[in-house]
Amino acid sequence: MKTKRHSFTMILAVVSFMVPAMAGVSFYTDRSTWEAEVSGEIVTETYNEVSPYVLNEGLNEMTSIDIEINNLTLESGFISIDDGSYYLNIDGTPFFRGVCYPSPYNTTISIHTQSPVSAWGADFTSTYSTDGLTLQINGQQHDFSGLMLAGNDIGFLGIISTDPFASVTLLTLDDDDTLFGESFGMDNVSFVAVPEPMTMALLGLGGLMLRKRRKV
Repeated sequence: MKTKRHSFTMILAVVSFMVPAMAGVSFYTDRSTWEAEVSGEIVTETYNEVSPYVLNEGLNEMTSIDIEINNLTLESGFISIDDGSYYLNIDGTPFFRGVCYPSPYNTTISIHTQSPVSAWGADFTSTYSTDGLTLQINGQQHDFSGLMLAGNDIGFLGIISTDPFASVTLLTLDDDDTLFGESFGMDNVSFVAVPEPMTMALLGLGGLMLRKRRKV
């Protein structure tokens, strides 16, 4: 009877590793604090290995992320990998230079990771203090100006979510600035990948087996 109880406990443990937690998103405006809170290996896309070029409509592959641009109907030169000399640069190294055009263009910029992540963050700079940008994650929209430090033209925005996600979309709902859109720079995109469900299950089983062996 005791053996059956242990087996049932182990099955429950494996199932609990595979059931998604209730969704919840936390935001951070300090990179050090965000890094201290995340769990897992942090991967960072610095764009330093990407040659400067103008990005095209659709999917653009980087070193560790992909950037998808939709509804690019105006001058594409505003959206590019810059060599670090443009005034929106953050640390003098290559960075992503983007602009989101509002209605009627509705330009969106999505940053895709190769697998689901639990945490995501990047350094941003903007001529408009990102007042008109909106961030979308898992179908939920968040006002950028309410997340970044007020009046700070350069800063960090980090996300930690209990509901894994594989893309972050930037757009603007502000149609008062149709001609210029919302220009911004984005650098040092960091994220933490979620382990595969089977890997998490095996880790759970391994820990339970080790605990059982110690009791014997």
